[in-house]
Amino acid sequence: CPAGCELCVGRNNCTRCRTDMYHLHGQCNHTCPPGFEPDVQLMQCVPQIHCEVGEWTSWGQCVRKQNTTVHRRGEETRTRHILRPPSASGDPCPHVAEIRKCATKKMQKIRSE
Repeated sequence: CPAGCELCVGRNNCTRCRTDMYHLHGQCNHTCPPGFEPDVQLMQCVPQIHCEVGEWTSWGQCVRKQNTTVHRRGEETRTRHILRPPSASGDPCPHVAEIRKCATKKMQKIRSE
Protein backbone atom coordinates (compact mmCIF):
# COMPACT_ATOMS: atom_id res chain seq x y z
CA CYS A 1 0.00 0.00 0.00
CA PRO A 2 1.09 3.62 -0.53
CA ALA A 3 2.43 5.67 2.40
CA GLY A 4 -0.25 6.64 4.93
CA CYS A 5 -2.63 3.96 3.70
CA GLU A 6 -4.10 1.26 5.95
CA LEU A 7 -6.09 -0.71 3.38
CA CYS A 8 -5.63 -0.82 -0.37
CA VAL A 9 -6.72 -2.56 -3.54
CA GLY A 10 -3.70 -3.28 -5.66
CA ARG A 11 -0.57 -1.26 -5.05
CA ASN A 12 -1.73 2.29 -5.65
CA ASN A 13 -5.46 2.37 -4.84
CA CYS A 14 -5.96 3.15 -1.16
CA THR A 15 -9.44 2.50 0.28
CA ARG A 16 -8.71 3.54 3.89
CA CYS A 17 -6.14 6.05 5.13
CA ARG A 18 -4.50 6.43 8.52
CA THR A 19 -6.72 8.33 10.98
CA ASP A 20 -4.77 11.61 10.57
CA MET A 21 -4.92 11.68 6.75
CA TYR A 22 -7.54 12.63 4.16
CA HIS A 23 -8.61 10.30 1.36
CA LEU A 24 -8.91 11.54 -2.25
CA HIS A 25 -8.94 9.49 -5.48
CA GLY A 26 -7.33 6.45 -3.88
CA GLN A 27 -4.53 8.47 -2.27
CA CYS A 28 -3.90 9.67 1.30
CA ASN A 29 -3.06 13.32 1.94
CA HIS A 30 -2.00 15.31 5.00
CA THR A 31 -3.75 18.34 3.48
CA CYS A 32 -6.22 18.62 0.64
CA PRO A 33 -5.02 19.92 -2.75
CA PRO A 34 -6.23 23.23 -4.23
CA GLY A 35 -9.92 23.10 -5.15
CA PHE A 36 -10.68 20.66 -2.34
CA GLU A 37 -11.30 21.03 1.38
CA PRO A 38 -11.15 18.54 4.25
CA ASP A 39 -14.31 16.85 5.50
CA VAL A 40 -13.22 15.99 9.05
CA GLN A 41 -16.25 13.73 9.62
CA LEU A 42 -15.46 11.47 6.65
CA MET A 43 -11.70 12.22 6.58
CA GLN A 44 -11.95 12.85 2.83
CA CYS A 45 -11.07 15.74 0.56
CA VAL A 46 -14.27 17.09 -0.97
CA PRO A 47 -14.64 19.68 -3.76
CA GLN A 48 -14.86 23.31 -2.64
CA ILE A 49 -18.16 24.98 -3.45
CA HIS A 50 -18.07 28.67 -4.28
CA CYS A 51 -21.07 30.90 -3.71
CA GLU A 52 -23.40 31.41 -6.65
CA VAL A 53 -25.95 34.22 -6.82
CA GLY A 54 -28.77 34.90 -9.26
CA GLU A 55 -29.44 37.93 -11.41
CA TRP A 56 -30.38 41.30 -9.90
CA THR A 57 -34.08 42.09 -9.70
CA SER A 58 -35.33 45.32 -11.24
CA TRP A 59 -34.93 48.44 -9.13
CA GLY A 60 -37.85 48.79 -6.72
CA GLN A 61 -40.13 51.75 -6.23
CA CYS A 62 -38.52 55.01 -5.14
CA VAL A 63 -39.43 55.44 -1.47
CA ARG A 64 -38.86 58.62 0.49
CA LYS A 65 -36.69 58.18 3.55
CA GLN A 66 -38.30 58.74 6.93
CA ASN A 67 -37.59 62.02 8.75
CA THR A 68 -36.02 63.77 5.77
CA THR A 69 -36.62 67.41 5.13
CA VAL A 70 -35.39 67.27 1.56
CA HIS A 71 -38.41 66.74 -0.67
CA ARG A 72 -38.42 64.45 -3.66
CA ARG A 73 -35.36 62.49 -2.49
CA GLY A 74 -35.65 58.79 -1.80
CA GLU A 75 -34.05 55.41 -2.19
CA GLU A 76 -34.73 52.41 -4.36
CA THR A 77 -33.52 48.88 -3.78
CA ARG A 78 -32.75 45.78 -5.81
CA THR A 79 -31.81 42.29 -4.62
CA ARG A 80 -30.57 38.92 -5.81
CA HIS A 81 -30.90 35.45 -4.32
CA ILE A 82 -28.17 33.06 -3.23
CA LEU A 83 -28.47 30.04 -5.53
CA ARG A 84 -25.72 28.00 -3.87
CA PRO A 85 -24.17 28.83 -0.50
CA PRO A 86 -20.41 28.32 -0.25
CA SER A 87 -18.68 25.43 1.50
CA ALA A 88 -16.44 26.15 4.50
CA SER A 89 -13.47 27.35 2.44
CA GLY A 90 -15.29 28.30 -0.77
CA ASP A 91 -15.53 31.88 -2.03
CA PRO A 92 -18.05 33.85 0.08
CA CYS A 93 -21.18 35.40 -1.38
CA PRO A 94 -21.10 38.97 -2.71
CA HIS A 95 -23.65 41.43 -1.35
CA VAL A 96 -27.22 40.57 -2.25
CA ALA A 97 -28.89 43.99 -1.90
CA GLU A 98 -28.13 47.41 -3.36
CA ILE A 99 -29.63 50.77 -2.51
CA ARG A 100 -29.31 53.93 -4.58
CA LYS A 101 -30.69 57.43 -4.31
CA CYS A 102 -33.57 58.45 -6.53
CA ALA A 103 -36.02 61.29 -7.05
CA THR A 104 -39.59 60.59 -5.96
CA LYS A 105 -42.40 61.62 -8.24
CA LYS A 106 -44.45 64.54 -7.07
CA MET A 107 -47.85 63.50 -5.78
CA GLN A 108 -50.73 64.73 -7.91
CA LYS A 109 -53.29 66.68 -5.94
CA ILE A 110 -56.85 65.70 -6.68
CA ARG A 111 -59.16 68.64 -7.03
CA SER A 112 -62.61 68.26 -5.61
CA GLU A 113 -65.29 70.28 -7.31
